[in-house]
Amino acid sequence: MYVDKHPQPSADATSLPDLLAAAYGALDVVTTVAVAAGHETGDLHIAIYDYNLENPKLWLSVGRIDASGSFGPDGKAWKACFRPYLAYAINDLCAGK
Repeated sequence: MYVDKHPQPSADATSLPDLLAAAYGALDVVTTVAVAAGHETGDLHIAIYDYNLENPKLWLSVGRIDASGSFGPDGKAWKACFRPYLAYAINDLCAGK
């Protein structure tokens, strides 16, 4: 499930349905990161889960703001969708590692 931040119907080339349609059949962590950045969604945080039975993983990106509440000098560089992701093994997290 997803929510598109643009009013619908939208002719915007970066609407979430268009970005997801472009990645249809190849939606993995790399394309999900690209879709989030292309849609500029995820100011505060982004969590991507891969529930692979042998090695489930979680990728997490956390945004930040300065003292005035801005997401960096340009107002967007520190949004979660533009920041690095940390990868975690879900089994390790559940085991307290």
